[in-house]
Amino acid sequence: MTSPWKENAPKPPPEPEPAEPAQPGAALIQTGYSIFYPDGRVIYGQCKLPEKPGGQELRRMLSPMLDGADPERVNVWHGGTYTDMFVDEIGMLKGLARNEQATAIYRANVLEHEPNPPDPEDMPAIYGTAVLFGRKVWS
Repeated sequence: MTSPWKENAPKPPPEPEPAEPAQPGAALIQTGYSIFYPDGRVIYGQCKLPEKPGGQELRRMLSPMLDGADPERVNVWHGGTYTDMFVDEIGMLKGLARNEQATAIYRANVLEHEPNPPDPEDMPAIYGTAVLFGRKVWS
């Protein structure tokens, strides 16, 4: 039986072709991302990032997308592969709205890989805005 969480999870953005390096030795990869808002809106975008960007570089990019929050990285199973999603690390404590789409993505790993997965509502949820990358960016 297929879980409705997996069926309703949004599809990942397509992985774009690598971009030309901005300067010699600084290979940048065109990287797709999706911003999931608690109200159901999704914005798709692309950016140029090193293969494995540093924490400061990711924080500078993600903090404005997360309304100034300190981003927390969440390893997720999405589109048949592991990728990275970033969320407000204290979104629930701030009283932010539950993000149903991001929660479905977050829970998909356990629901897909556990032989006897728990009830999805017994698992943690995502609160506030979430940014999902089309590839692994965290090292």
